[in-house]
Amino acid sequence: MMTYQKPFINQPLLVGCVTLLLFFGALNTTLALDDDREGDENDLAETLGTISGVSFIIASIYILLFQLQKLLRKREFENKLVNQIKTGIKFFLTKFRKPLLITHYSAGLLGLGTIIIHGILFLRQDFSTVILGIVTTVLYLFYFLSGILTKINFPFMKKHKKLWKNLYKSHVNIIIFLGIIILHLIHLGLAD
Repeated sequence: MMTYQKPFINQPLLVGCVTLLLFFGALNTTLALDDDREGDENDLAETLGTISGVSFIIASIYILLFQLQKLLRKREFENKLVNQIKTGIKFFLTKFRKPLLITHYSAGLLGLGTIIIHGILFLRQDFSTVILGIVTTVLYLFYFLSGILTKINFPFMKKHKKLWKNLYKSHVNIIIFLGIIILHLIHLGLAD
C-alpha cells in the first residue's frame, strides 16, 4: 500500500516565486525599454503604471479561467478536444485553486498599490487623462474592496446576506472587469 507523500515544493510558495519572477521580469523589461529615453522625469510613474498593468493581468488569470469554466460547465460538446479542454480547466482549477487565489490576491494588492502611486505621480498631466485614470482607479478599488469584503468574514456582513451577495456578484461580474480594461486602454491611448 502506497502512502501519500507531501510535494517537495509548497504550491503557494511556488506560485509566489513565479509571481515575483513575472513582476521583476516586467520591471526589468520596462527599465530596459526606457534606457533610450534618458532625462524623462516620468520614468518612475511610467514604470509603476506598467507594473500595475502586469499585476492586473496576473490577477486576471484566475478570473479568466474561472469564467471560462463557468461558461463551459453545463455544456456538452461533440468535439473531443473541446471536452478535453473543459476537463483540463476543471482539473487545473481544482488542483491549483489555492495557489491561484494567493496569486490573485497578492497581484491585486500590488496592482492597487502601484496604480495609486502611479496616479499621484501623474497628477500634473492632461486633465482628460487624469480623469480617466482616476475613474479606472476607483473602479479597480471598488473591484478590490468588494473582493476583500466578500472573502473576509466581517461581523456586519453576516447580518446582511443580501449585501454580501450583491458585492460578490459585482466582484465576479465580467462586465465590470471588461469596463476596467476598456477604460484603461482609453487612458493609455490618451496618455500617448
